[in-house]
Parts: sequence; structure tokens; C-alpha cells
Amino acid sequence: MKALLKFISDNLLDDKSQKGCFIVNAEVEVALHDKEVGDMIQKNDQNVEDAFFRVIQKGQESGEISN
Repeated sequence: MKALLKFISDNLLDDKSQKGCFIVNAEVEVALHDKEVGDMIQKNDQNVEDAFFRVIQKGQESGEISN
């Protein structure tokens, strides 16, 4: 978990062209005006949240992450 977060933050900080995140850009620029895009982004957000929940839960079960 710690390695994943470090990898993501390092890549964001090293982005010389500062393109940003495709999902965040679409959410800010398109989702408010396009229901289909908004629905896809909402589903993606939920999938990401669920994945983080499972990883944290697994880390708690193994003792790597304190409750």
C-alpha cells in the first residue's frame, strides 16, 4: 500500500508536461454537462474506493496497518 501511494505521488510530481489526471480532467471539464461521462466517472470513483478499502482491510487483517 505504501509503495503504491509513493509510486503514484512520485509519478504525479515528475510529470513535466503537467497534463494532470485524465479522469479528473474529464470530471471537471465534461461530467457536469454529459450524463454518460458523469456516470462512467462515478462508477470509476466507486471502483477505486472499493479497491482502496479492500487493500486497507487486507493490511489490517495481516497486521501491516493498525486498526
